Amino acid sequence: MPKSSLPTKKVMIFFVLAIIGIVVDQLTKLWATAALNNSVITVIPDFLEWRLAYNYGAAFSFLSDHSGWQRWFFIAIAIIAAIVLSVLIIRRKAHERILPYGFALIMAGAIGNVIDRIWHGFVIDFISVQFGSYYFPIFNVADICVSVGAGLVILSSFIERDDSRNE
Repeated sequence: MPKSSLPTKKVMIFFVLAIIGIVVDQLTKLWATAALNNSVITVIPDFLEWRLAYNYGAAFSFLSDHSGWQRWFFIAIAIIAAIVLSVLIIRRKAHERILPYGFALIMAGAIGNVIDRIWHGFVIDFISVQFGSYYFPIFNVADICVSVGAGLVILSSFIERDDSRNE
């Protein structure tokens, strides 16, 4: 019987994770837009607030003061990244158990933020963290997905070894 070219159930779990990340990201941004217009909600005093911000640039508002070309640049980069990550997930090796979770989360974050860029022309951020007098740049659930995903990719590089190669 010919092997199916459709992704297997083992691969689909990673795409389901990406979809869940995208949905949670978009739902929290809808909530933030409705609930935080001209207001701030203190969750944990001197540590965590919900504060609405619009980011026209990349991470930490990088390139936010440019004329608008960066919107299309970041959209293109995110789409290319999502395609590459999808291929990497589908072609994963048996010993790669953590790596595809990292790829799925990075893809979720990239797509979550690209939806904002296409729909609004900016990314909706609303999570504000501070440590004493230090304020971390405001971020969102998609950014958390990318950060956790990158952490998993790094972790996998240390603990997932391909033992099938005997060099």
